[in-house]
Amino acid sequence: MEDIVLDGFASWVGNSSAETTVRAYQKNEDGIFANLMEAKFVMVSLDYNDLKQTLPLPSLKCETSEEGVQNTKQLKSGTSTSLLFKPPTAEEAIWRVLGPNQVPIGDTIKSTSHLCFPQNRNYFGNIFGDYIMRIGVESTWRAALAFAKSQISIISINNVKFIKPVSVGSILDITSTVTYVKGPCMQVRVFFECSCPTNSFKPYTSNTMQVTFKCPTVKHVPELVPQLYNHGMLYLNGKRYFQKGCKRSSIRI
Repeated sequence: MEDIVLDGFASWVGNSSAETTVRAYQKNEDGIFANLMEAKFVMVSLDYNDLKQTLPLPSLKCETSEEGVQNTKQLKSGTSTSLLFKPPTAEEAIWRVLGPNQVPIGDTIKSTSHLCFPQNRNYFGNIFGDYIMRIGVESTWRAALAFAKSQISIISINNVKFIKPVSVGSILDITSTVTYVKGPCMQVRVFFECSCPTNSFKPYTSNTMQVTFKCPTVKHVPELVPQLYNHGMLYLNGKRYFQKGCKRSSIRI
């Protein structure tokens, strides 16, 4: 077993936010370092004296002007083409009727609840982001395993969003849904609804995450069909993240 080598660098910098890219390498059978994974993190600089205020960051000098423009476009393209702001394309807006051996999206939903304890809090007194990610991945794994009824593995994790902090004592209602399938692969979306004791337990969305799975032992998982409008939007959104996940993982389906 060879050692794993990590490297990281700032790949984009805005006024008060920055994107960091982290890569992992390990020697293959030929003794050459091969890329195992790549992760991108977007962070915001905060003023420690007033955490509601941001601080300016030094600008990032790109080696070429095209590199800087490309990084900016990649970060902004996801928002500009989101289904929250733009309707589906003509190609996407094609609905199918449920047929034999097909599963409605609503039948893939799996839900669970977690009570947030003090041992999982960070320096600021909120729940650690890595703990939220872990229980999110566990939830998507359960939904994918129940749907595929076969051995599964993760090929990509996308769009991990920390929308609002989760405080100690909160109740996290976690819902995972299989939103898109193709061949032996599937896309699962997890949604966190938080009920916080400091906010009279009024629920709010705290986190979302997209995970792409593959079943290595089968050629096809059951087909998936949306029957409701909101399930149709989940289906189209899942398809987009599925394509991104396969592209980043260099997997052709």
